[in-house]
Amino acid sequence: MSADLQIARLATTKYSLAFHDYSVAIAAYGKVLEMLTGLQQQEECSPNLVLLGALQNSRGSRAVL
Repeated sequence: MSADLQIARLATTKYSLAFHDYSVAIAAYGKVLEMLTGLQQQEECSPNLVLLGALQNSRGSRAVL
């Protein structure tokens, strides 16, 4: 999608309203992509954090016994 927008932007004159609109859309696309990538990385780390928390809880319960 971003590549298509960049190609369309190249077909317009630099200081036109269309050029500006394409630039805004490209920037918004980049921000959404950055957010989704962050969420994906967070999702990939979540199972590891849950496992780590479970291990820490099991160690704590053993110490009480």
